Amino acid sequence: MDPLELFSRASKSDDLRASCTLKTCPIRLSYYNYLPSLAANGTLLALFSFSLCCFLFQVGLSRRFIGFTIAMVSGCILEVLGYVGRVMSWYNPFGQVRLPYYVYK
Repeated sequence: MDPLELFSRASKSDDLRASCTLKTCPIRLSYYNYLPSLAANGTLLALFSFSLCCFLFQVGLSRRFIGFTIAMVSGCILEVLGYVGRVMSWYNPFGQVRLPYYVYK
């Protein structure tokens, strides 16, 4: 199959998704194929945000475990970004979230 044809098909499906809403299109056309849970993703977003704040507070108090703290802060930042994207996807599961990560089907 021609790569240009694949690209044109992908752009057409993205155009179709852009006009979709939960009332007009089935959920299987969304990027996740399901509606992400707002309660679960909001809870995990709050948990990782709190954890990030705790690790940042820890680095201010003690510089003994700086390597561990850098790794944990980096991981918490990425988790927070991921859960922000999933919460944004709950509001519009057909739109592509414009964060540093992308969900492709």
